[in-house]
Amino acid sequence: MAPLFTPIVSAVGGLGGMFSTIAPIVSGVGTIAGGMMQAQGQRQAAAAQQANLNYQAKQLEMQGKEEQAAAQHEMFQQRREKELALSALQARGAASGFETTDPTGLQIGEDIEKYGTLQEMMAMYGGRSRRAGLEAEAVGRRAEGAAAVQGAKSAAMGTILGGLTSGFARFAQYEPPIPNSAYRYGGGYK
Repeated sequence: MAPLFTPIVSAVGGLGGMFSTIAPIVSGVGTIAGGMMQAQGQRQAAAAQQANLNYQAKQLEMQGKEEQAAAQHEMFQQRREKELALSALQARGAASGFETTDPTGLQIGEDIEKYGTLQEMMAMYGGRSRRAGLEAEAVGRRAEGAAAVQGAKSAAMGTILGGLTSGFARFAQYEPPIPNSAYRYGGGYK
């Protein structure tokens, strides 16, 4: 029975030697490939982050335009109130028998005009200021996205170089057997 199993055991032992020869190569290639895949993942994550931040920036810009439009509406409302106040002043003065050139009536009208114009200008300034703040925030979001992509490129390059270094280190540790040598069969080098 021993002679029958001897070729099989020898063949399996030969395969074991072949696997021990290939294993460091496969391990090195796997390490390099893993580093490449990890680097690709870093790039994709940064691209997704940049797309998200660009979307947020567009939303902020739209919100800024809406703020300015709301401020313009408020300005028109202030103007309307000013004109109604001036009209009411004129109607009351006429009903009381005052002339339109009366110094008190003119002073009150001038004060209403100044205050109303100030309110209009403050409404517009507030809208422009809020819009500018939102647009500045949008610029910041875009810059953050660009920085994330640049950082991912650097990190990916480091990952690739680390994978290459680790992979090639495994190749460097590999010492292929010397075929037909006395060392292979236990005799050592001569």
